[in-house]
Amino acid sequence: IMDVSAILRIHCIAVKHVDAASLKRRSRQRNLVYQAALQGIFFITELITYFLVSQYSQNKWQAFAFTSVWWCLVNGMDGFIVLVCNRDFRGRLLKLIA
Repeated sequence: IMDVSAILRIHCIAVKHVDAASLKRRSRQRNLVYQAALQGIFFITELITYFLVSQYSQNKWQAFAFTSVWWCLVNGMDGFIVLVCNRDFRGRLLKLIA
């Protein structure tokens, strides 16, 4: 709910300000809100699979997939989301690779 309200607030403020500095600031704020929203969605999904879905597993391998494997995937995706949404991290990563 907080992420959705932040996105709506950024959109409402964006209509009022149109100069170059505010456009750049708004773009950074939007990326930060998207990053936080994506991370929240992934972690909520992890909690749902860990505590709710894993209870209905038929064998130990399904339970393992719904708990340990899903935990590893979500925490790995957390770093990927930071790299995708954060322009500074992407720039530093590209400098290291090139």
